[in-house]
Amino acid sequence: MELQDKKNIIQQVLEWIRENGSNSENKNDINENTPLLESGAFDSMQVLLLVIWLESEFNVTIGADKMTPELFFSPNTIALKVIELSEQMAL
Repeated sequence: MELQDKKNIIQQVLEWIRENGSNSENKNDINENTPLLESGAFDSMQVLLLVIWLESEFNVTIGADKMTPELFFSPNTIALKVIELSEQMAL
């Protein structure tokens, strides 16, 4: 995938987080490098909802073995994993 694809994925993830993340007053301050779990942007239910959305939106499968804190560190790490999974599925 190209750099533009990554930027588009990050933007979509940010929009999802801002619409569906925890009721943090700082949701609009979240950027591509914000540590999501540390910032309180998610609780465990929202992580599961995000996974369901990612799988549906980007036609990828995120197995239980892939659901690590590292995956959800930031919108950037989420985008990188989506790209990696997309490329694996294309093989």
